[in-house]
Amino acid sequence: MSTAVFEAQLSLLQSHYRVVPPSTLLDEMRRRRVGQRVPVALTFDDDLRSHVETTLPVLKRLGVPAAFFLCGASLTQPHSFWWEDLQRSVDDGGRALLDVAPPMSGGLAAVLAGERGALRSLARAVEDAPPGERARVASDLRRAAGAATGAPLDAEGVRRLVAAGYEIGFHTLRHESLPTLDGAELAQALEEGRAQLEKVTGRPVRMLAYPHGRAADREARAARAAGYACAFTGRPEALRADGNPFLLGRIEPSFDSVEVFEAQLGRALQAARA
Repeated sequence: MSTAVFEAQLSLLQSHYRVVPPSTLLDEMRRRRVGQRVPVALTFDDDLRSHVETTLPVLKRLGVPAAFFLCGASLTQPHSFWWEDLQRSVDDGGRALLDVAPPMSGGLAAVLAGERGALRSLARAVEDAPPGERARVASDLRRAAGAATGAPLDAEGVRRLVAAGYEIGFHTLRHESLPTLDGAELAQALEEGRAQLEKVTGRPVRMLAYPHGRAADREARAARAAGYACAFTGRPEALRADGNPFLLGRIEPSFDSVEVFEAQLGRALQAARA
C-alpha cells in the first residue's frame, strides 16, 4: 500500500468515525449512543520494520492510536517466515521452488506462469497443511529463498513503538494456523514467546491477533484460558456490542483505493445492523 493511500484512508476514518485504541474498542462500542460516531481501531500484524520506518511517522503526525500485533521472532536475530521466503523465491523467478515438497507442487506451475490469485492459493494450501508437513515445506522454502534481505522488527523497533504510546499485542511466535494444531500445541502457541515480548515492552501483553486471522470457538476458548483480554480474527465483520471479545472481526483495507475501503466499511456496518 502506498503511503498516500494509507494517509487518505486514515483521513477518511478521522472524518467519519472515532478512532480509538484497539484495547478499548469493545467498551467504546458498548458506550456508544445513537447519533454518535462509530468507534474504529487500527491494527497491524507481523514483525515488519516498516511499522517503525513508514507507519509510525504517519500515525504520530495524524495523532491516530493503533496496536501492533507482533510475533517477536526477530527480537534478537533476523528471522523470516515461510510466506516471506516464498514471496522472495517467486520474485527471483521461482525456479528454486521446483524442488520444494508438496503441497507446493500442485499449484506451482500456475504461480510460475503468473496466473492471478495463484500465489495466494498456493500459500493457503501451505497454511492448511498439517504442522509436520508445513514445517518440511518451510525448511525447503528457506533453502530455496537463501539469505533473507532487509531488516525485520527487532527489540529496538518494538521499544520505539511502545515509547511512542502504541499498544502491542501478540501474534504467536511461530505464526502457525491455529485451527491445524491439537489442544496441547494450541496452548503452547498462545504462550511461547509471549514472556519475551513482554520483557521488551515492559508491560503485560493481553491482546491477541490470530495468525492468518483464523479462529473459531475452540481457539477463542483457548485465548480466554491463556489470560488474554480480547482477540482479533480476520473476518471482515463490524463489531457488535454483544460480540465475543475473543472473536473480533477485522477488515483488510483495499491496497489501492479509498473508495473501495469506504465501501468495505459500509458493507460491514450494514451487515452488523441487519
